[in-house]
Amino acid sequence: MIAITISSILKIPMPEDHRTFSVNKIVTTVLGILFTVPIMLLYTFGISTWALLGITLFCGLQMACFAISRKCPLTLYQLLFTNFVVLTYQVIKHEGIDSLSAEFIRLMAIIVAILVGALIMNLVKFTPKALSNNSTN
Repeated sequence: MIAITISSILKIPMPEDHRTFSVNKIVTTVLGILFTVPIMLLYTFGISTWALLGITLFCGLQMACFAISRKCPLTLYQLLFTNFVVLTYQVIKHEGIDSLSAEFIRLMAIIVAILVGALIMNLVKFTPKALSNNSTN
């Protein structure tokens, strides 16, 4: 996850877009955590699988409605649902309070990846060279 986030930052050509990507990645992760909290709580209380599936679909649809009402671009929409699916899987995989700590570890990993990507971009400082007209005839 850290390598994917860093590589996504490095492949963005415009330095101004790095900050936008970083903020979008953090915000979508936090929103994914907020929309999976009800699923985590219901799973902790031992709700039936079918009811949990229904609540998961409901939360996913609510998140989609939220994204559509905010007119978010497709890239953010994709980030939201990727985070939602991954975090829902973590809720089911880790039981009890471990799922919450797994979600926060994911958030911290993304923040660390963004900081490392920003550090690399500041160390490299790519500036395009102007084309010169030094042609010999």
